[in-house]
Amino acid sequence: MTRADEIKALQSLKGDTYFAHLFSDAQIDAMCENIKNDFPIEMGIALFDASDVAKENGRLKFRLEQATTVAVEAAGKLLSKGDDALDDIAESLVGTKNCLRLKLHNAYRLTESDREELLRIIDQNA
Repeated sequence: MTRADEIKALQSLKGDTYFAHLFSDAQIDAMCENIKNDFPIEMGIALFDASDVAKENGRLKFRLEQATTVAVEAAGKLLSKGDDALDDIAESLVGTKNCLRLKLHNAYRLTESDREELLRIIDQNA
């Protein structure tokens, strides 16, 4: 593909296209100018605003922390019942080690497999 073909293809992506939802007309024009001058296509173009990325990462981190808190609370309630089937559900929510932490912290009963897992973890860290 020639430079002219690349520029023509980029220009055709302006308007109501998926590409134009991500890149402004000015950014597309800058890309075309970079191709024309044989520069890297992204040179001089702020493809992503770092502050927007940081804000989105912060929102996602907050939502993950909320979901984790809800999962741990739910697992704790399930574990408090002392039912093996509910223990399995709790384990699928937060994992084996977190279930063990919850059981130990709240003085819930430990199953034989819990004891074996604790011994395995202790041996692994010894």
